[in-house]
Amino acid sequence: MTIHTTTHQHTRLIRQLNITLFVAALLLISNVILTYWVGYAFVHTRTILVPITLKRSATVSNFSVDATYLEAVGLALLQERYTVSPDTVHQQYETLLHHTDPRFYAAFKKALDTEEASIQREQFSSVFYTQKVIPNPKALRLSVTGRLKRFVGALGLPEKRMRYTVQFKLIDGRVWLSHINTQEIKS
Repeated sequence: MTIHTTTHQHTRLIRQLNITLFVAALLLISNVILTYWVGYAFVHTRTILVPITLKRSATVSNFSVDATYLEAVGLALLQERYTVSPDTVHQQYETLLHHTDPRFYAAFKKALDTEEASIQREQFSSVFYTQKVIPNPKALRLSVTGRLKRFVGALGLPEKRMRYTVQFKLIDGRVWLSHINTQEIKS
């Protein structure tokens, strides 16, 4: 009788152990799946921006930006760079440097400091009027064509047609200015 009871208890314990192992395996599998989903969601999180200066929403993720966002950032930085006056140049260039790729920062700051001193000394100002914008979000590049109107004091200088190609770097979902190529378009 004790052998029969012991065998019965042993069989029941094995059955309970098998059920416990099965439940543990299911929990392990569900944890692996949940971990994958959380990791996927973290990496592929997109932030949708709708600032008042945009007509459409813009999307930014850790690995990409859309054309609307690239265009908005690029145009804002070009305005900071090329629509300047002696009274505003310092703050505008500081804003521009705040969005500059750290690897490009030192060389760009040196050029901007030299230019700022010249603008203030010569009472130079300029205004850039955008005419055509071509964003390339895959290459993180923006090509902008427009007119650059310059002044020394109150004296207007001849207007120039310009094309600026702005190159960006995307680091952890943040767009950094890495280069501005300037080209004068001859008529």
